[in-house]
Amino acid sequence: MQRNIITTITFKYGKVEISVLEKLMSNTVKIYNDSTTIDKIHTFIPSSISHVEKIIGGRISKAAFVIEPSDKIGHKISLTKETIQILGESVSKQDVTNLLEIVKAKHDNGTSKTILVQPLKFEVTDVMTKSYSQAPIYKKGDTLSVVTAVTTINSQTYDYINQIARTANLEISEILLSNQTNSLAVLSKNIVHSGASHIHIGDQQAEITINKNNAVVATLSLYEYGFKHLMRGIVNKFNCSMSEAKELFMAHASFKPNNLRVIYSNQIGTESRSHTNIELSNIIKEYFNKLLLIAKTFLVQRGVQKLPLVISGKLGKLEYMPQLAKEVTGFEHVSIFQPLSFIEMDDSNWNALGVINFIENMNHMLERDYDTIVHTNPNTLRLNKLNTKRSFLGKLKQKIGGKYDWN
Repeated sequence: MQRNIITTITFKYGKVEISVLEKLMSNTVKIYNDSTTIDKIHTFIPSSISHVEKIIGGRISKAAFVIEPSDKIGHKISLTKETIQILGESVSKQDVTNLLEIVKAKHDNGTSKTILVQPLKFEVTDVMTKSYSQAPIYKKGDTLSVVTAVTTINSQTYDYINQIARTANLEISEILLSNQTNSLAVLSKNIVHSGASHIHIGDQQAEITINKNNAVVATLSLYEYGFKHLMRGIVNKFNCSMSEAKELFMAHASFKPNNLRVIYSNQIGTESRSHTNIELSNIIKEYFNKLLLIAKTFLVQRGVQKLPLVISGKLGKLEYMPQLAKEVTGFEHVSIFQPLSFIEMDDSNWNALGVINFIENMNHMLERDYDTIVHTNPNTLRLNKLNTKRSFLGKLKQKIGGKYDWN
């Protein structure tokens, strides 16, 4: 039996990570080869896909490719509005498709390619203009307009991803940026619709995104503020190794300013040096403060400081973290992402979760059926996304990132 399966293939600084989510399994299948470089990808991807197909007993035919933002891919998100004449008396699915294709084509040129068109708002004009949050199928009118967030990458990256897909005999379902999938994995459906800002601290970089009406409308990549840069600060201050810095963080990280307990000692020549918990706390606090100030500037310039701010990633949830974020930014609504399941605790699964949520959002927005992921096992991820009217766990899920009424 052939199944349609969503596979997220993530590119990270020359290394490759594959997360697979399929119909009948109860978890995410992860294939990761830390030594595989981008040069070996043409043999690595097909062999990994083949391995996963043996595990799941089905064929992977479609894949969503998730790219980590970097200067090399030339990513950009633009807001645009486009209008067409409605073919008949009322809006059809073909009208919506035609309109989105026009938007896509207008952003394709010799140097960049459109990878994603996210509708923010539809408008139908007859005697009056009416706005809709999803495709206004069967609504009567003369013209149809759409406001979209259009994501583009450079043509070289786009062509390379297509080459990989052909090599692996895969059809490309979506091409997404990892900051888009992170936001969609972390933020609840309610808050993605009503609007939220999101700071994600990854290994290599930090990402700031603004989400409105189920779409990512703006992003900022901070290449000098990844978790590894915090670890280097600890290495330099404590004169320790990177592995020791990570162990110190795991054991003693906090924002408490009054703990003078010695947590690390070393010998430099004939001199013995000791370092306290307060030194570690100050390093973490300085890093976090700088990140928050950059985020504040970015968000205030775009007038979204009243939106809830959600923070996720490698810092986890340190004590006093939300309070410190509120003090530095001046924002009223700040929350820290807390996983509710063992799947969400491992952020390497977020790409797959984000792809699922993206597809579900687009299905709803465009009133279409996208039969790619059908969970039939009661122990699958679907358990985390049950109807909130019936599921206590689903209700908890909606609380992730907070749900605020600030009007």
